Formats: sequence, C-alpha cells, structure tokens
Amino acid sequence: MQNAIWKLLLVEDDQKEYQRLQAWFAEGGLSADVKRVSTYEAALDALTRNDVTAALVDYRLGGNRGSDLARAAAAKGSKVPVIMLIDAATPALETESRESGAADCLPKAQVTPLLLERAIRYAVDRVQLLTMVRELTIRDELTGLYNARELKHLVLEEIGRSQRYGRHVSLAIIDLDHFDRVNAAHGQLAGDQMLQHFARVLREKVRSLDRLARYGGDEFALLLPETFSSEAFDMAERLHRALARPFILPHGKEVLLTFSLGVAELPGDAETGEMLTERALEALHAAQEKGGNCTVAYHTLKRT
Repeated sequence: MQNAIWKLLLVEDDQKEYQRLQAWFAEGGLSADVKRVSTYEAALDALTRNDVTAALVDYRLGGNRGSDLARAAAAKGSKVPVIMLIDAATPALETESRESGAADCLPKAQVTPLLLERAIRYAVDRVQLLTMVRELTIRDELTGLYNARELKHLVLEEIGRSQRYGRHVSLAIIDLDHFDRVNAAHGQLAGDQMLQHFARVLREKVRSLDRLARYGGDEFALLLPETFSSEAFDMAERLHRALARPFILPHGKEVLLTFSLGVAELPGDAETGEMLTERALEALHAAQEKGGNCTVAYHTLKRT
C-alpha cells in the first residue's frame, strides 16, 4: 500500500456515488486525503491549481462530460492525472476518455480498492514519466537551462500575457567575451565548466519569474516579464558584481569572466517575438563592437 498520503480530488455530483467511493477508500485502507467537488466550475478551478496527486472524475457531471473537463483543465495548464469513472465500459467512451488526456478509464461497477490503487499509481507514474521526457526535450543538457527552441515558446507566451494586460516584457541576450579563446587554449572541459558556472550565477541573480535559456554556444537569453529594457541594466550590474572574482579552471589557472549584453523590449522596440529576438541580437552586436563587457539597449542605437 501507499505509504505517503495521496491528495486526491473527487469530482462527483451524486451523493450516493460519493458515499460509495468513500467506501472504496475505507475498505482498501488507502492512505488518501480526499477532497470532493460537485460542479464543473469548481473542478476546473481545483485542477488548474495543480495541488492534488490525482483526480477521480465522474464522466457524467451535470450537463457536462468528464472528458470536456479534462481537456479544459489541460488547456489551462493542469498537470493533474485524471482517472475517468464511467457507468459502463464501451469502446467509444474509452476512446473519448483517452483522447481527452485521461490517464485511465474505470467502469464504476468493476472498481475494487486494489484496482483503484493500481490506477492511481499508474496515473501518477505516467505523468512523472511524461514530465521527465518533456524536460529532456526543452532543457539544455550541459547547463540545465531552457534550450533555444523552448525559449521561442516562452517568448510567445509572455508576449501574449504582456499584450493582454498591457505590460512590458524585455529580452536580453548575453555573450561571454573571448570564450572561444579560453576554450581553444584550455580545452572543452574548461569551456563547459565555465558555461555551467555562468548558468549557476544567472540562476542566483535573476528573479524567480524570469526565464533563462542557453541560446547557443556561449550565448544565453533572459526573458524578463514586466520589465523595461532600462531595468535590465540593474540585472546586468548584479551579474558583473557576481563575476568579479576569477573563475578557476580545472588545472588551477584563473580566468575573469566578462560578458556583452543586448536587450530589447516590447512594445517599445518590437511587435512580435521574432522581432524582439532580432532587436536584442542587434543590441548585443553593438555591445560587442564596443569591445564587450558592456550592456546596450536597442532603443539607444542611432538610426541612419
């Protein structure tokens, strides 16, 4: 049996069915903290908070279907595994439940405490596996930061939020100065360790709502919600101070890390995610042309 206490959401609007479901847990001795909701709206709100282990959802929920609830919750970012409870198993219902994203589909008449426990374990394990697989596809293997492909999705999401609520969002792209020289002189291991060290510094010095990515090679990107590009200079200064102490290479040699940073903001400098990235890169190139170890905002570049 499960040692840790599961937090389960039970979506059931029929009192008799609710009492029967409670008996399942009592009979099986399942260690579960069960919260019941009886309406579609309450269930959707509970699922999108992502604070339960799994959800048992009655397929017939008033005038709504459990499959519609599962789809709506997933669209709102719910990661809670859903186990659909149906009156009787049919191929059509099982297919509908599976296509809605439900982890399992159980006929109520056939449910036993043991079957219920196995279904919950399977649902939880499935979500954890899918989460692990997704993390492998969106993370940079060396630094653990988001990769460039995921950065594009994050930029689009954040731009959508900024446009809905009338807020600014800035994108900063950073390039480590003279990294190629260090990499060539001291080897790839030293270069990789420098990149990992810089990634750790970034994590320590940015806000929790900021998003970090390895943009490519020795370039990093910072997506800064609710931030004007001028405010990125404060963040850059924090990074400079954190890098004031030399980085020690594997063989003991010390290297001082500096970086060039270009930043652009939306809506001031750009209207789309692609344009925002292009403008941040233009500002980065301007910082590099100045000799590096500096920050340039796109709006300060002179136009001819």
